Amino acid sequence: MIEILVYEERLKKQWDTFVSESAKSTFLFHRGFIEYHSDRFKDHSLLFYSKGKLVGLMPGNESDTVYHSHQGLTYGGLMHKKVSASLVLEMFSSMLDYLKEHGFTKIVYKVIPFVFQSSFQQEALYALFINNFKLIRRDLSFVIDLEKTISLSKDRRYRINKSKRNNLIVQESTDFENYMEIVNFNLQSKFKTSPVHSSSELELLHNRFPNNIKLLLVYDEHKTILGGTVLFLDNDFVHTQYLHANDQGRKLNSTEFLVDYLTQHFSSKKYLSFGISTENNGTYLNDGLAKFKEGFGGKGLVHDFYERELND
Repeated sequence: MIEILVYEERLKKQWDTFVSESAKSTFLFHRGFIEYHSDRFKDHSLLFYSKGKLVGLMPGNESDTVYHSHQGLTYGGLMHKKVSASLVLEMFSSMLDYLKEHGFTKIVYKVIPFVFQSSFQQEALYALFINNFKLIRRDLSFVIDLEKTISLSKDRRYRINKSKRNNLIVQESTDFENYMEIVNFNLQSKFKTSPVHSSSELELLHNRFPNNIKLLLVYDEHKTILGGTVLFLDNDFVHTQYLHANDQGRKLNSTEFLVDYLTQHFSSKKYLSFGISTENNGTYLNDGLAKFKEGFGGKGLVHDFYERELND
C-alpha cells in the first residue's frame, strides 16, 4: 500500500537526496530551484512511500481544482528510482485516489523528455496509458546529438566560417543584468513578450546551482557584448536558455560562433538542446525558428502534456 505525504519544509533534505538518486532527476527538481518562484505557484508536491520507504516524488502545484505537474518547471512528472513497473502503476493509482479525495477535478501531467533524464525510464508513460490520460499538448524542441557527426546547412556553415574571421571570443560571465537587457529588448520588439526569468532570478539560481547554470557571453575585440546564452547543464545534456544577439552581434554572426563553440566545448555531453520552437500550446510551429535550429543539425524532440478528468 502506498502512503502519500504533501511536501513541507521538514522534508527538504529527504526530497533533495531522493532527487539526486532518481533515474529521472535533473537539478531543476531540487527544492532550491522549485521554490525560487514560490510566490507564483501554490506548491502541492507529493512524496510516495511503500512500506515506510520513500519510492517516488511528484513536483506539483494546485490551481483552483486542477492539479498540475509543476507549472514552474519546463518538464516534470513522477520521479522514481529503479523500481518495478507494478509499483509505478500503484503510485499512479494512489495519486489519482488522493487527488479525488482532496477535491481535485483534473490533473495535468508533463512528461520529462528522455534526453534530460539521468537514465532511461518510461514506466510512467505506460501508467498514463493504463490510467486513460489524454495527450493535450505536444511542443516540438530541437536537439543536436553531439555523439554523431553534425550536419550543418550550407548557410550555417558559411556563417560559422565567416564569424571566425571577426575576432570574437566566448567567456563565462555573471553579468546577468546587462545580458538580460539584450534578451528583453529582442523579445519585446519581436514578440511583445518578456523573459520567463528576471536577471535577479537567474543570478539567484546561478548562486544556488553554480555548476548547472552558467552565462556565456560573446564579445568583439573591444570587449563589447554582442550576445550570449544562459546554459542549463546536467546529466548528458547542455541546454541553451535565451540564445540571443544584439544588432551588431547579428551582423558579426555571434550566435553561429557561439553554437559552434558549444558543440566543441561540451563535446563530452551527449545532447545540445535548443528548446521549443512551437507556440499556442504546440499548435503552431515557428518555422523560421525551427529552420534556424535545424540548420545547426538539430533534430526534433517532443515535450508532451497529458490530462485526465478526475470525476469519471
